[in-house]
Amino acid sequence: MGKMKALFARAPEGIQFNMGIVCPEDAETLKGALVAAERKVITPVFIGRIDKINEVAAKLGSDISAYQCVGANSEEEAATKAVEMAKEGLLNALMKGNLHTETFMAKIVSRDGGLRTDRRMTHGMLVDVPSYHKLLICSDVAFNIKPSLKEKKDIVQNAINFAMTLGIKLPKVALLSSVDVPSEKVPSSLDCADLCKMVERGEITGGLLAGPLQFDAAISTEVARAKKLSTSVAGDPDILIFPDLDSGNIAVKVLEHCANATCYGVALGAKVPVIVLSRAATAESRVGSCLLSKFIANYGDITD
Repeated sequence: MGKMKALFARAPEGIQFNMGIVCPEDAETLKGALVAAERKVITPVFIGRIDKINEVAAKLGSDISAYQCVGANSEEEAATKAVEMAKEGLLNALMKGNLHTETFMAKIVSRDGGLRTDRRMTHGMLVDVPSYHKLLICSDVAFNIKPSLKEKKDIVQNAINFAMTLGIKLPKVALLSSVDVPSEKVPSSLDCADLCKMVERGEITGGLLAGPLQFDAAISTEVARAKKLSTSVAGDPDILIFPDLDSGNIAVKVLEHCANATCYGVALGAKVPVIVLSRAATAESRVGSCLLSKFIANYGDITD
């Protein structure tokens, strides 16, 4: 797992961490949950169509009889039961399995019976890029399509808090745009400048922000030096904040499929950690995401 090994070495121990695996009706979801259980990261609770879950387990040659299975006849029913169990304190975290993200998230963000807090829910993707010298948090690449400045403030603060739960004391945050100087012609660059001002006013805390920065200037010390950028964030960020979901989602998938990166994802700002990955995500990505959830639940206050 590359750079993730250091996180596994610091994993919280000695506590039971019940994770609801919603619709684990595909091999990678079930395998990821079982490997995470073997490594004592989680205690899985499988929620979905029990016949389908048993069928997948049989194909994997896995015995799941030691784990609780909660029956549900549909994706919606499985998501509803998972949220109810989390609200009752029976589950410490949730993982999306083989069901549509919209169905899963609709139950979580419901104002009446969901897991919302006062903070906007955002998504943090921890990315292990072999050619980069440390793990990168990319946000928001899954939830907020065209975030407003106020929403970007929550995206940034959630990402900073996430980084701090992983042991990064003063996360360096690169605010990305297509230019390195604020321009009225590029609205995202103005948002970057405004977010930096929020730090000065104490509206965003705990991180060192710089922006607007182009992706290459943010990630490469050589490019930053050539552009004469003075910020210490350039070339060494812990967090990349994208201007919108399109740019963030595309960038992460390019890193994953063209730069051999491994991605681990978790929703930030809910009452419990929520793992949201593509249905094509590997078992390895799911195991690492389980670990991130455990860090958030034990070391971070995710309801601030």
